[in-house]
Amino acid sequence: MKKLICTFLLSVVLYSVTLAEVRVTNVPYVKDGGERQQLDIYLPDNYKTMQPLPVLVIIHGGGWAAGNKDAAGGWAHRYVPHGFAVVGINYRLKPDFKMPTQIIDCKSAIRWLRANAKEYNFDTKKFGAWGHSAGGHLSALLGTNDATKEFDIGEHLDQSSTIQVVAAYAAPTNFETWSQKKPGVEKGTFDGNQEEQINLMRKMSPALQVNRSTAPMLLVHAEDDTLVPLSQSQELYDALQKEGIESRLIKLAAGDGGHGSKSFNSDETVGILKQFFEQYLKNQPKQKTTEKNTEPSKNDTEKSTIPNQNVTTTLPQPSSQSQISSQKLPKFILGPPGLDESRAIRELAKHPEQWEHCRRFVEAILCADHVLHRHFKDDQELRELFAAFRKMNIPFQLEVGAVKPWGKTGAEAFQKQQATWQRFLSLDATIHGLAMDEPLNCCDTHLKMENALEYAATETAEFIALVRAKYPDWTIGDIEGFPALTANQVITWIDRLEEKLKAKNVRGLDFMRLDVDWMHFVHNTGKGSWADLKRIENHCRTKNIAFSLVYWDAGYNALSKRGYDDDLMWYVGCLQMMYDYIAVGGNPDQVVVQSWNNCPKTFIPDNAPFTFTRCAADIAERLLNKPTVPAK
Repeated sequence: MKKLICTFLLSVVLYSVTLAEVRVTNVPYVKDGGERQQLDIYLPDNYKTMQPLPVLVIIHGGGWAAGNKDAAGGWAHRYVPHGFAVVGINYRLKPDFKMPTQIIDCKSAIRWLRANAKEYNFDTKKFGAWGHSAGGHLSALLGTNDATKEFDIGEHLDQSSTIQVVAAYAAPTNFETWSQKKPGVEKGTFDGNQEEQINLMRKMSPALQVNRSTAPMLLVHAEDDTLVPLSQSQELYDALQKEGIESRLIKLAAGDGGHGSKSFNSDETVGILKQFFEQYLKNQPKQKTTEKNTEPSKNDTEKSTIPNQNVTTTLPQPSSQSQISSQKLPKFILGPPGLDESRAIRELAKHPEQWEHCRRFVEAILCADHVLHRHFKDDQELRELFAAFRKMNIPFQLEVGAVKPWGKTGAEAFQKQQATWQRFLSLDATIHGLAMDEPLNCCDTHLKMENALEYAATETAEFIALVRAKYPDWTIGDIEGFPALTANQVITWIDRLEEKLKAKNVRGLDFMRLDVDWMHFVHNTGKGSWADLKRIENHCRTKNIAFSLVYWDAGYNALSKRGYDDDLMWYVGCLQMMYDYIAVGGNPDQVVVQSWNNCPKTFIPDNAPFTFTRCAADIAERLLNKPTVPAK
């Protein structure tokens, strides 16, 4: 039962004048669940009039056998005054309830919070989790997202239990290796017969469940922890690194208490934790802690200047020109053709089982906003499409105009498209970001501006500024043609646009994407080369901008005139592009397999020769590390 009690009650103070805090206690997150399935919510007193609040979920420790949600109370004063909602959750305990009961309860609580987001003004796209020891384990396991889908059991199954960021202190992460160093720790922990328990040990081990959907993580562990060895956090960190997940490991120096190290609560560690959650949940990019003689690349490793702490990290370091978005950028993007009333995306939504293998790699779907808007006039049909991809945990990236003949300024283009974006959001679309369609080329070729570069940079910067202000969670990048623009022109364009954005105090490009007509290289037209493309990639790295490349068959037009526009032609052409760029050392941060013509004519299934999704999957397998878990 909810309790809202004012400060006049001395025994239980739930509204604090000094902290401007409202506390709602003992809220059941499952029907008739009892006290072990309840949560407490801590909110700013003016939460109803604020922007939607990021949610920090505190999961208590205690060996999965003790502890309670009261642990969240100490966190409220640190985060609530800074615009967070803090939630403490109980979960059922062993020995009466063995795993996976605990993760089932945690996921039920997350779904309940999203289902009731409007009442408490929660931002459903910004959920973080923190825990120590057993709580750290459950937080990290929650953060593996796709890997724990099978434990979404019970109520509010229309809601997501996804976590956007995790901090785990002294967490067990691999029960197999932990039990080798601490024999017997697994006894009485897992449900089922011996075979089922062995299987559960793996499923309950975050280090073994890391996948491409896993949230960024901050791991903190004492070097002299004898209960849960430091190697447990190291194993999880290594797994995160292997999958390219943004992560950071802080090793606390020995001598402060091991598993209960006092350094967990030091000003330095508390500051790092707060900065980490603000970075991912409040869009405040992390600042550099060290100075380098050269500009840092995306994969630079940061060394901490904090006393008594060793830090390993892959959090992106902002350069002076731009800062990577707080959202994790998708590595592999699928851009189905929009022809035939968007037949391709309709088939993908309707038959997810027919491209299950390809889906293991796809992290976003790319669609032109105007095409999607025009081909899906019925709101219910479009809502169902968005729901289908949300169920697959695949967000949308929208291809949009920043400067176009119908929107000659950044402000005009923004205003004309915003209604379309708002329509998508009202129909529950999950939008990751925007890809601007050739603003420089448009100013030069279509608008024929006298100083196309300067005009395009000015208006594109204005467009980006408007998007950043209205949709701070979205990533945004540019698409330009190559070698329609030379390598020097692309590099000059990147630098000038970043300068304009810096002058506006607006975060720069998250990615730079090139649509490459590589037939010029094959036929020696004198325009561009794979080496030039690699030079642009290297320049993007110096600016800390993700280099994004479109893979398609540039030979389509010429060969289709000769009657060779079949699915085999498309497949061979795309893979040829991939191999040619690999040969010069090309290694894009984002891979986009996209088609905007009549080929291939067959989109699915991905286990048939030369279909669109088969082509995408084969490129992904050759360019990316294979996921550790299959898609659900």
